[in-house]
Amino acid sequence: MKKIIIILLITITAITLQAQERTFTQLFDSVFQYVSRVDATTGILYNRVLPFSGLYRFATQDTANSEVFTQAYSELYRAAFLPTSQLPFNADSLRSLLSTQENIVDVGILYYKYNVLDESTIWQNIYFDQDSIIRENTNIRSSLYTEQTVFMVSPLKEQINDLSVVYNFQNLFIFNNTNYSIVQLFSDFQDGNGLQPINITAPVTVNYPPIADTYILKFVAILSNGDTLTTFSKIEITNPNQSKAVPSGQTSNWQWIGKYDKDTGAFQKIQAKIDFYDYEEHWGKNKGDVWIYYANDKVNGKYELRKPILIVDGFDPENPRNFESHKNENKPNADKLHYYSMWKLLEYPNKQGVTVNFGRELLQDYGYDLVVLDLPDGGGYIERNAMVCIEVINMINRMLVESGSQEEIIVVGPSMGGQITRYALTYMEQNPNANTNYGNHNCRLWISYDSPHQGANISVGAQAMIKNFASDKDDADGNISLIWKNTINCPAAKQMLLEHLGDRTHSFFTQYYDNLHDVNPLTNGHPEKLRKIAVANGSLKAISNGVAGEQALFATM
Repeated sequence: MKKIIIILLITITAITLQAQERTFTQLFDSVFQYVSRVDATTGILYNRVLPFSGLYRFATQDTANSEVFTQAYSELYRAAFLPTSQLPFNADSLRSLLSTQENIVDVGILYYKYNVLDESTIWQNIYFDQDSIIRENTNIRSSLYTEQTVFMVSPLKEQINDLSVVYNFQNLFIFNNTNYSIVQLFSDFQDGNGLQPINITAPVTVNYPPIADTYILKFVAILSNGDTLTTFSKIEITNPNQSKAVPSGQTSNWQWIGKYDKDTGAFQKIQAKIDFYDYEEHWGKNKGDVWIYYANDKVNGKYELRKPILIVDGFDPENPRNFESHKNENKPNADKLHYYSMWKLLEYPNKQGVTVNFGRELLQDYGYDLVVLDLPDGGGYIERNAMVCIEVINMINRMLVESGSQEEIIVVGPSMGGQITRYALTYMEQNPNANTNYGNHNCRLWISYDSPHQGANISVGAQAMIKNFASDKDDADGNISLIWKNTINCPAAKQMLLEHLGDRTHSFFTQYYDNLHDVNPLTNGHPEKLRKIAVANGSLKAISNGVAGEQALFATM
């Protein structure tokens, strides 16, 4: 939308952040309480919510996916100021109705009209009265509202690990409040068969080639009035016969890779042996996944670990980042660092401007074996994940004994991985017992890379905005609420943030850094029996290096 709409949204947002008990929608209704909605004939005023899904874009054929579709549905549901039977349930209920069977993908169809404030007439039709309340100039006959329509068809799963996919079309997931029905739907599932007519109330089985890829689906609808609509969506198809499907250009292509197999020959998660009693009074043990990139091929049919570097993954809530892939790497802005796999995070441009991979250099040029620890609970308690790290260090030491190597371990902890490794190494030194190899971690070097050893910082204002629009009263069933609940408000975030909006007493932050200090008060919780190097990813002159900054939020208005 144009300037006036943006100004009004900013005004309402500012008021909202000063009145945390009220949602954006409630504040909008309060500010516009004297403005008639009679001409908003759809019963939905889209300006009553923040347009995170960007419905406006789909008037010009944008590409949707399950996340965008669900967010769009949630926004229309919450923007409705009149009851509507065409939006029968909220987004949480929508998710609960989806098939849980691996190869069945429900398809959502959204053909919906809604109203927005008309940017061409709003300047003349409304004004601020002396009481700072927006009022309508009733002498002007032109409508304050314009009508728009969104057409979106999307699979309601982002990823399928099956080459035979059943796309399930049923009336339950068709939402239409227009005067026209869809009389025929054509689809190109990008399976090589081109655009085909389909029955919008019956399942369609599609067989994909054994190539992991993101497939762009095309849907063309013919309406009862003869009009034709076209829209696009996408889904990621992986190969169940591969350990982990990797998009082209993202894989290491390294030929000697082993997984933790716990001496059974089958992949299993490595589990901590030490319980941790968390701040919410629960005992628990976490698990981890381990990949090993060996510098050398097998000897007598078995890989030998000889010269290990352990890299521990950092802050990764919901664990979308994996060893050689990221489930969001094909989304918009996928070149951002937070959409990189662990392997791709090792890339850097050399002095000649050529992109090289530091991991490959360590393997090929220096003969190091890379041991990479991925933590499925990537936003969980740091101490609990540190106990998993301890067990991995024990595993590495056992493997060194088996290979007869006299090498010591190098440990690298980027970001929150620096906190996990700091706690793990110090805990091992200060608690000599069978579960800590009797205090001998056998590590000669610990590298902490850009880790918040004195706390991290995210603008409280940014937290407040996300929290407000993810409140239980407003967007509790939308994707913004998931960002707050699963990312900013997860235990690890509360432990590291200097200021946290959801933990204003700083109980998590204080307890974590107190716990860290108490493991070894003489070193403030740092390990002693190794060499320590800390690297800060920034400039001492407060000049941006173009690396640390990330886009926190994107919305189309």
